[in-house]
Amino acid sequence: MMQTAESSSGLATIANMFSGDTEAKAVTSKLLMLAEGTPSDDLLPFIQKLKKQIEPWHDKSTATLKTAIEEVESCTEGMENGMRETEAKKGSCSAASTSHTTHREDESTKFTSKEQAKAEKAEKKEEMTTECNAFKAVKDEVHSATASYGGGDEGTYLESVSEQFCSGLLPRFKEAKLRCTHATADHTEASNQYETKNTAYTVQKSASDTVQTETDVTCCEHALATKDVCTNHDTCYEDKVAAYKAVEAIIKGEEKIKKVEWRVYSRIECLLPVLGTDNAAKIDACREKEHSTSHLDIDYPKIPEKSACEAVQDFPGTEAYKNEHFGNLPENAKGKAVAVCAGMEAVSISAIAAHVPKAPQAPVKLGCFIDDGNRAFAGGSVRLGKNANTVSKCEEHCKGKAFMAVQDGDECFCGNSYKKQSPYVKTSDSGCSKNSACSVQNGCGEAWKNTIYELP
Repeated sequence: MMQTAESSSGLATIANMFSGDTEAKAVTSKLLMLAEGTPSDDLLPFIQKLKKQIEPWHDKSTATLKTAIEEVESCTEGMENGMRETEAKKGSCSAASTSHTTHREDESTKFTSKEQAKAEKAEKKEEMTTECNAFKAVKDEVHSATASYGGGDEGTYLESVSEQFCSGLLPRFKEAKLRCTHATADHTEASNQYETKNTAYTVQKSASDTVQTETDVTCCEHALATKDVCTNHDTCYEDKVAAYKAVEAIIKGEEKIKKVEWRVYSRIECLLPVLGTDNAAKIDACREKEHSTSHLDIDYPKIPEKSACEAVQDFPGTEAYKNEHFGNLPENAKGKAVAVCAGMEAVSISAIAAHVPKAPQAPVKLGCFIDDGNRAFAGGSVRLGKNANTVSKCEEHCKGKAFMAVQDGDECFCGNSYKKQSPYVKTSDSGCSKNSACSVQNGCGEAWKNTIYELP
């Protein structure tokens, strides 16, 4: 058996053969340390054992890289699972939106019904005013019919004196009173109908607003859930890619060392049997022989591209949300203002204004009213000329006021209020027919009569 000193000397001799290869020399120096104390007869098996230990590294490293790549790929699976879990919130958003649309359609119907009742109420009020003014005129006639009237019920008085001098006044009094009574009853009924329908509309609008809040909240929650999924996906991908790159860097370094070790061990394995002999040809052949390391090549997998993750973009506060969930709502029930979905970054925020039933876009004629020298409108007047533009010119002149009036064909009055008590009462529209060029029928007043308009 050869001595340990001899084996160390043999390895030292071999080490000198790698003097031009820094990496191989470093591996050989390490080998000398590992082989110290190894008998010469055991040196070759020792080298062969080291070579066998290299081969499993390849499979183990390949498996490690594969696992790291699978971790990167798992981010996509996690994202897809996360998006599937948001479907329940999407369903809640969709259901709430459908319910909201139904509520707003009911609101629209009730709004229209309320507005019709309001118009009916106004019409009945106008009829009541006309009929009861007519009845008052008859009563005033009764008061002046004879000096003997001393107060009390005019009808009873007429019954007592009709045989004497006013047989024609009593029937007119009775008819006017009946018409006033019926008109008053009709107005009361119309007022009650309006209040009922207005209450129904108010209740429905409140219910619609509640459902809209639910819609906005659930749709915001859905958007936030999808955003969280995408944020988690971004973090997952970045972390897993960084982890893979760290593993890859380690294995690339190990690959380089393992290949050098394989070449060194293979050359030593070739040289040991002939070292110390006179077979120079075999020694030279071992020194010149190239030992392939291709079996140690690592196939580094390509890092997969990050899968696209799209968070919901039509969330409360965006134009897309407005179009999707409010675009088909009735014009008179567009909903209340929508709060921006906190936590979502919008490229374009477009808050939806609360719906208010549209104000008149043009002056609304209220009718023909009596005026006198004390004037129903305070603040004076201007003359605009009797032509087709009289009403529009008066509107322009009275901009910013609540009401305007045209009298005597072209005299314009403005104000935020006007006198409504007697004698400034409403009369027949036909009494305001001055200015034949007026753009509004019976719309330019008459001498001491105002055509009054509500301004938008």
